[in-house]
Amino acid sequence: MAELLLLDVEWCSVDHKHTGLPNSDEALNAVLQVLFHTPRFLRILPDLADHECQPHNCVCCKVLSIWESFAKGSVMVELISGLSPLLPGDTFKKLMSIISALHYSVGDPGKHTDESCILDVFGGRLTSKYKCSSCDEERCDTELLLAVQVSLVVAENLQEAINNSFEPKVSSFKCSKCGVIACNVYKEIRKLPRVLIIHLVRPSKHTKSFNFHPTIYLPGGEEFKAIGLLKNESTAVVRCPNNSLVSIQNRKIKSVSWKNFEGTEMGATCNTLLYSLEIKENSTNPSVKIHESPESQEEITSYTPIPQASVHSTTKWSVSKITELDNLTSTNRKQGKLKPRQLYGESPTGEMSTSKRKSRSSPRKSGQQSGMGCRIIYVRRIASFKTLIKKPEKFKFFTGLSIFNFNVLFEFLGGDETIKALKVEYARKTPKKFGKQILSSEDKLLMFLVRLRRGLPLYDLGYVFGISKTRCGEIVYAMLRLLYLTFKNLEKHMFLSAEEQRKKKPLPFKPFKNLIVIIDGLEIYVDRPSNFQHQGNTYSDYKSHNTVRFIIGISCRGGIIFVSPGFEGNMSEKEALKASGFYEYLQAGDVVMSDRGFDINNDLLRIGVDLVKPPSLDGRDKFTPEEEIATKAIAAARIYVEHAVKLIKVNRLFKPCVPLNMLPTLSDYVYVAGALANFGSKTFRRTSKK
Repeated sequence: MAELLLLDVEWCSVDHKHTGLPNSDEALNAVLQVLFHTPRFLRILPDLADHECQPHNCVCCKVLSIWESFAKGSVMVELISGLSPLLPGDTFKKLMSIISALHYSVGDPGKHTDESCILDVFGGRLTSKYKCSSCDEERCDTELLLAVQVSLVVAENLQEAINNSFEPKVSSFKCSKCGVIACNVYKEIRKLPRVLIIHLVRPSKHTKSFNFHPTIYLPGGEEFKAIGLLKNESTAVVRCPNNSLVSIQNRKIKSVSWKNFEGTEMGATCNTLLYSLEIKENSTNPSVKIHESPESQEEITSYTPIPQASVHSTTKWSVSKITELDNLTSTNRKQGKLKPRQLYGESPTGEMSTSKRKSRSSPRKSGQQSGMGCRIIYVRRIASFKTLIKKPEKFKFFTGLSIFNFNVLFEFLGGDETIKALKVEYARKTPKKFGKQILSSEDKLLMFLVRLRRGLPLYDLGYVFGISKTRCGEIVYAMLRLLYLTFKNLEKHMFLSAEEQRKKKPLPFKPFKNLIVIIDGLEIYVDRPSNFQHQGNTYSDYKSHNTVRFIIGISCRGGIIFVSPGFEGNMSEKEALKASGFYEYLQAGDVVMSDRGFDINNDLLRIGVDLVKPPSLDGRDKFTPEEEIATKAIAAARIYVEHAVKLIKVNRLFKPCVPLNMLPTLSDYVYVAGALANFGSKTFRRTSKK
């Protein structure tokens, strides 16, 4: 095969280094070189920093230290010698031990599951269906697939061995129904590993050499490209970003051609190979189908027909799987079985319904009959509630809420029962039928908060959560209406009377006895409409821009208790307040505080309400001493309504300009943003009487 010269897209945004390692443990050096030349492994290294550290013998800490020095170009011998005693055995066992140790470090402490970023890269799921040859009784077993172990008898073609390993075979398995000890075994990979590890086991008298391939295909047509291999228990052959090969043994680095990679010499000395899954998206084939798993919400599977690799070898191979790491992990590591996550269409007991099994296998069968295979593409979700909750600082950055406040809000909305009942897509023929739940209820609320706080477009947000733009828009709108209606029902209860607010009133508001609300204006920029009348109606002389005007009111405790609907920017505050229904919450004897621009004194006097606002000069040169004291007192109180306005404007969905297609929902978004601002930290802190 001619050597490829194109830049490997897997290495995008990943640093590539060629650094030799000290001659302390040749086998460990080779394993580390292969891992440090695996782009998907390098991408998850930052996530390992928050691992559950094991005192003195933490493999994860030592691997991170070696990588930090490796990236700088020099690795001390003490780092290698400190890790070597924790990883006994040959290169394959060292590789498996590192994967196992890193998984247990970053996984949920005390729960031995496959929920970790390590197994997202190296782990897969293999389903074995046992069918009795006598009574056709079926049973399905699912196991974690970390590597494929290949026993060589007479071999020339690795591709043929992989195809043969998944063909139906006869096994000695006792049927629970009829007792016959014979059954047919059908194997299928239900979740592909991003990095496929192949372990070659040779008989003691095996002398015949064989060939490798830079690209291999699984029986379903999934394409894997070579990352590297381990040979002679001391050397790593790895692929670089420019698709060239280098051989690394300790500190010796030399180039290797693809012709040598396919040659018999490499095949005679290699014992472990690593291949990377090739993901090709945006297929234009009309036969592409998307399968979304309700049980495994982080996967979207796409089937794309491609030609299968041609196979010419007639040699016989015996292939078995490696599914357990108990004998490979460090002696200081707590042992536990890695339980795979539930598969598509599978019951908790491991049995799979006949209808779903047929629907999944039908594309593959039709492809085999026509000489075509099926490519299974796994599009991983970048974010979810389960992953983001592990990092509180990032959680608050993306949502504006702490994890505690998020949980309070989630339960306040009605929890999983209420959010699951939201019908995001309505069909007249089936008004009471709900579609399958792609996201969890927590993920739906999280997605809305990310949309509001960070202002992500729907296409980007859908990609982050692994759903389409259309479905993302439907879920965001449903969550918006749920939040708005929930908070709107509390508006009258939040508007406390002046007497209730008089208790424990903060110091800045004590000079104003019957003060009930402090109001201020909020203007949000919008795109300029094409209609000239709309341009004039939305143009704000104060902002010199097209805007939508809102009125915000806070109580004496600093909480936002009033948010008006949106009005055209050319409308005055007086007209906006009158149209918003603000006066309905006031009673005779109340006091309202505002800025100088609110010309609402006459309207308030009609209902017996006083207005407090900073005095004006009215042509005079300066204020009187009494007016200066009043100005300072009002400014000290009004600053908090400006803080409240800022808490709403900090949401990036409102920056820099809101598109016109968002105007129908803008009022709801601003209202919800004001209500969510009350979930933040305390506005006032305890101060001394002085």
